[in-house]
Amino acid sequence: THADAFSKTSLALVNGFPAIATTLGNNIDTTKFLTYAVASNADGSGAWNVVTVDSATDAGSQYVSLAVVAGNPAISYVDNAASELRYIRANDPLGAAWPAGPNLNVAVKNAIPVAATGATSMAIIDGHPAIAFRADITSSGDTAYVRALDPDGATWGPVKTVITAGQSNFVSLAVVAGRPAISSNLTASSYGVRFAVATDSTGATWRDMQVVGTPSG
Repeated sequence: THADAFSKTSLALVNGFPAIATTLGNNIDTTKFLTYAVASNADGSGAWNVVTVDSATDAGSQYVSLAVVAGNPAISYVDNAASELRYIRANDPLGAAWPAGPNLNVAVKNAIPVAATGATSMAIIDGHPAIAFRADITSSGDTAYVRALDPDGATWGPVKTVITAGQSNFVSLAVVAGRPAISSNLTASSYGVRFAVATDSTGATWRDMQVVGTPSG
């Protein structure tokens, strides 16, 4: 078989071993599968164990995000066919086995009635997984944020629209001064970089976005 990489890769240290999340597939019929790989050695040498996490057709966009959530690897991604933000967490600390069947990714899927259309970035915010992502809420290409209500990511809170100007092709979520913060690289009529930080430790409310830089010339 022939596998092509269809997405950005996301690298994380998973319980002492390098691991990668990406979308692999067949370039002939453009079938895409969400894939996870973990090294057998701490320095990444030797064999890697590659697992298909979501085998649904067109599962996974160009953007995936890998993080360790409550001791196990977890991935946020977008189902292109359904335009849905999805989250899945492995059953074990190294990601050898992942949930499957009709309940796959149901937590975020049911909690977010918006069209997730692109980038995603996951981080642990005040002990719970949280995701920044591009979504069509008030306009095309808003930057949105959602945080789980528990440490595992089994249930999720409401979606917050953080940045509305322009179209966010790339987003990044991190903790800044004890609060979640998002950077977004915008296109369309609002080229440049935007930054927003929450007013609290969980991201319940956010300050107005700040323009960090715009192209010159």
